[in-house]
Amino acid sequence: MYDGAGSEEFSNRKRTIGDKNKNLPDIRELSGLGLEFCFIIVISVFSGNYLDERFDISPLFLLIFSMGGFAFGIYYILKRSKGKQE
Repeated sequence: MYDGAGSEEFSNRKRTIGDKNKNLPDIRELSGLGLEFCFIIVISVFSGNYLDERFDISPLFLLIFSMGGFAFGIYYILKRSKGKQE
């Protein structure tokens, strides 16, 4: 005769598997943040390079836009991560 003890063990195991799946949206969100950060930097570098070629001032706009894009990317990541914590 079956006493039902195995079903309790199975339900506990099922809960731990479900707990692991709760972290998946966080992983997807973090990878999306990384891609957005890279996208911001790439766009700023290409914009700075375009302006350098357009005005014939070689490293000036590239440096300004690169540093500005990096700073904005860090700000954007901090802003999005702070919004998720609340």
